[in-house]
Amino acid sequence: MRKEERKNDAVSILHHRYVGDDAGRKASLQEERMNAEVARMIYDLRKDAGLTQKELVKMTDKGC
Repeated sequence: MRKEERKNDAVSILHHRYVGDDAGRKASLQEERMNAEVARMIYDLRKDAGLTQKELVKMTDKGC
């Protein structure tokens, strides 16, 4: 069995064990996937702009 196949099997096993058919857990998992995607987009855009985290905060902070 290839490494990728083992990984997919492991993910499937964990998904079945911890999420299963529970609608609440499925919704929570989807929300976390979206959060991770947004975080990755922000990271990529910040890096492309050549900004540090501190610089981005200063640009977005409205004196709070």
